Amino acid sequence: MNQDKTQQIQQQIQTQDQNQAPYSINGVSYNQQQYYMIMQQQQHPNFYHQNIQQQSPQSMAVMQQMQQQNMPMQNMAMQNMAMQNIPMQNMAMQNMAMQNMAMQNMAMQNMPMQNMQIQQLQSTLLQKDGQISRQDQKIKENEAEIEKLQKKLEEKETELKKIKKDSKSQIDGLNTKLEEKNDEIKNNDQRIIRLQKEKTDIQNNITKELNNKIAVLEKELIQKEDEILSQKSTINRLEQQNQFLNGKQPDIERQFKQSNEQFDAEKKKNQQALKLQREQYEVVIKKLNEDLEQQQQQIEQLSNQQEKEHKSFMDARDEITKLQQRLQNLQKDLKIKDESINNLETRVKDLKFQFEQEQQKLKTSQEMVTQLQEQQGKLNQEYRKYIENLQSNTKPDNKSKQEFEKNLQQLQNGIQNNIQQKQQQMQILEEQKKKEYEDNKIKQKQFQEQRDYQKKQENKLIKEMLMKRTKESLEEFGKLDICYVVDCTKSMEPYIEQARSCVRESLKIIKQQTNRDTIMSSIAFYDMEQKPPGGYHQFTFSNNVQDFEKFITSVPIVGGQDPPEDVKGALQQMIDKLKWMNKFKIAILITDCPCHGKRYHNMVNDCHPQDDIEEMLYRLIDQQIVLIGFNLNQKTIQMYEEFKKIYEKKNASDLFLYVDVAGLSVNQLAEKMAKSLGNASVNATQVKSSGTKTKNPQQQKERPKNKDGAMEALCKQGDFYNFEKTQIQVVDTEFTVLNVTINDQVFAANLKTINNIGRQKDYVITEEGKWQCIRTADPFAFGMMKDVFLMKKKKGGADELYVIKTPLGGQPYKTQEQTVQECRSHLVCQQLMKKFKQDIQDAKDQQKILDFKYPNVIYSDFLILKEKQDRYWIAERFFKGEFVKYNNNYGYINDDITEINKFAQAFSYYTFYISGGNYMVNDVQGVGHYFTDPAINTVRGDFDETDIGEEGIKMFLVNFQSKKSLPFEILQLLNITEE
Repeated sequence: MNQDKTQQIQQQIQTQDQNQAPYSINGVSYNQQQYYMIMQQQQHPNFYHQNIQQQSPQSMAVMQQMQQQNMPMQNMAMQNMAMQNIPMQNMAMQNMAMQNMAMQNMAMQNMPMQNMQIQQLQSTLLQKDGQISRQDQKIKENEAEIEKLQKKLEEKETELKKIKKDSKSQIDGLNTKLEEKNDEIKNNDQRIIRLQKEKTDIQNNITKELNNKIAVLEKELIQKEDEILSQKSTINRLEQQNQFLNGKQPDIERQFKQSNEQFDAEKKKNQQALKLQREQYEVVIKKLNEDLEQQQQQIEQLSNQQEKEHKSFMDARDEITKLQQRLQNLQKDLKIKDESINNLETRVKDLKFQFEQEQQKLKTSQEMVTQLQEQQGKLNQEYRKYIENLQSNTKPDNKSKQEFEKNLQQLQNGIQNNIQQKQQQMQILEEQKKKEYEDNKIKQKQFQEQRDYQKKQENKLIKEMLMKRTKESLEEFGKLDICYVVDCTKSMEPYIEQARSCVRESLKIIKQQTNRDTIMSSIAFYDMEQKPPGGYHQFTFSNNVQDFEKFITSVPIVGGQDPPEDVKGALQQMIDKLKWMNKFKIAILITDCPCHGKRYHNMVNDCHPQDDIEEMLYRLIDQQIVLIGFNLNQKTIQMYEEFKKIYEKKNASDLFLYVDVAGLSVNQLAEKMAKSLGNASVNATQVKSSGTKTKNPQQQKERPKNKDGAMEALCKQGDFYNFEKTQIQVVDTEFTVLNVTINDQVFAANLKTINNIGRQKDYVITEEGKWQCIRTADPFAFGMMKDVFLMKKKKGGADELYVIKTPLGGQPYKTQEQTVQECRSHLVCQQLMKKFKQDIQDAKDQQKILDFKYPNVIYSDFLILKEKQDRYWIAERFFKGEFVKYNNNYGYINDDITEINKFAQAFSYYTFYISGGNYMVNDVQGVGHYFTDPAINTVRGDFDETDIGEEGIKMFLVNFQSKKSLPFEILQLLNITEE
């Protein structure tokens, strides 16, 4: 019965709920059961479940029925049992319960929007919590990185302190050594000056003593000769008297005979006395000669001692230079360390700034979260208060509802204002950060501009220095001294005018062919008897052509007593009295008669037949004066033939130029003289001589005419690719092959001081395996400094040919260290060529130049072949093609306008530029795009045997001035042209 009533009541309540107006959430209608299910899913509390024990039994039944509708998962049986135990009350109580439920429903209808906003706030808080968590993680990472950087900074500071301490001790030690060396040099200078003074005093004393003794002997000898002449005169007089008295009295004859016998006895006595005196003089002279020889030995010993002192001085100076270079390197390392520490400090500051920014943002976010949490607490408090009011009031309270909605709206407005404020703060922070970023960009730009300006200033200083060096080179090696030694006797009158006429044209030709300015002088000579008291007429060195021409035309023409002329005296005056000022010197001999001495002509009439000019020619050779001899007629042919023999004997044929102008009309002589002078200037300045120069006199002596490098000498041998199929003897052998290069970091650190490269640890040596090979048993070709063998791999290609280089004598190197050191020049140039091409490519990319192409030149790899423990060879791959020499180490520059020649000349000047003028790569040569056998001229002049030093660099710079158009495009691209 009760059970049926309970079901009836439930059906009645459900019917009433279904008949009520639907609930609305965000404009969507729901029944009561759906509404409560949605609210339960949104995790809102069952507010009507509170204080349910205080309700009447009927209200409890209704509340339980509502609870059943809101909690479908509860047990229906339990609810039915509860309903059976509830007594039915009066209808008024049911109506009250229904009103209470209606009020609660009304409250629930007004809550959805607030609950949604709270849920959005909670979602926002969760996002903020995630952001805070990520920021915390980032802060921890930054703190770890800062700690790591601080630790690294401490290590660097410790290392820097240690380096500074070590450097300070090293610098103090070096300064002490420097002071000691300076004191030693000062003492050596004083000692050398003292020795030179002693040497001069000894020489003067010996000379004075010898002159005095010789004068006394000469005086005594003259007296004896006078006595002999007097005796001869007496004899002649007595003979005349004897003839006069012949035929007279016997007593007179007897007297005469007695007188004659007396005279003979006197004469014999005088002769014996004279002989004895001469023997005494000879003993004295011999003793004087012995004393002179002893003095000369003492002088020689002093000279040797002076040379040793000078060598010690030079060694000390070299050691000082090395110490100064080491000091500079230490200072450079300190500068690099300081820059590294500054960079680390800057980075730490940036990270600290970022950390502070993140901390500020975190603090702001935490404050925002705290405010949101406080506002959420207030909202929850108002919400609970409102629910309590609803539950405590039996009637709907519109005032409470309005007050709750007002408070709720205030909270929402406050939250919205806080959110806007925080957004504004975040926006301000973002703008500040953006501004800081822009400021940093501006600072970086300013820093980059400052670096570019410094680089530009550095380049400007380098260019100024190079221009100064070029000017010095032109001053020292860009001029040519020429002396016209002209025979001004009567027969030479027509030729003198031609000599004057050729001057202007010869100066033009010399400038075109050698890029040298000419300084002129002249000696106008005759024969010995016509020589003026003060010497022959001379014109001292000058570049004034008009003054020179006036001098030639104003010299008086004089006749001679015999055909030969005083050529020897003219050359002697030219050497002794003219002040030769420049490196290159030319003497032009213009005469129609030979010099004195029967050796030089077949003429009958020669007042000085025993005269000889050979020693004077030796003086010309010693002073490197090029002599041009113009043969005007048949009279001077024999003289010039003897000149040739003398020069050949001294191995100086390149210092004598014979020009035969016999048979030419007088009007043709000027043109011929000008051209000959141009050729002589080319010989003197060696601008057309492409051979490599060496400082080793032994190599010059062994192969004086061979100026070729190893590869160039090989290429002149013709076709040799199939050498093993010819009659050439070959040997089988096995090589351990090592590839050698220079360490990139070592090269970069010593770019301007390549002399420091050379330690074994500076090289990277890798083993490539073992090769079974055949090679020529003997050298196949001979260069100036190397012998050349040919080698092939047994399993290699038909065209895979290798060139093996050894020192002169065909014997391999003894150690690996010696072999590697021999590769140094080639390996340095290999690295320089890589940098040169990379700089060209970088300049192209920076300037966005697409159509500029350059040859892909390389210095081929060098291989070290180990045959046995004490037998090492140097090998490189040989490539077919024409061997071309683009420049040498003494100023020769190829004139070809090919792209590869332009590239080669640019490479030489580029190395001079990037080294700050410390060195220059020359002897640029090779086959096709494969360069080999370079030479490097350094300021110090001690890199290797082909390092001619500053002289080689300056010779290139002088000749380069007339060839600058060749590499101009490449140098302009690299911005290293002279301004």
